[in-house]
Amino acid sequence: MVLRKKILTYVQKKNYRKHHRVHGILVEVLPHSKYTKIVDRSTAKSIFESFCSTYEGNHQVKEAKAILLV
Repeated sequence: MVLRKKILTYVQKKNYRKHHRVHGILVEVLPHSKYTKIVDRSTAKSIFESFCSTYEGNHQVKEAKAILLV
């Protein structure tokens, strides 16, 4: 969490702006049902990783989906 933006370096400010831009885009394009699942995430990276794990699944999920298709 940033307490004082004035004391950040140029690179830190740039990263801060990028983070909030990406976070804003992700929040804007999501329907409300999906937004409620990620509202507790604090970073854009954690939101992205959450969606990757939800939609991609781990090895066990992939196997279960494959079995259902057979």
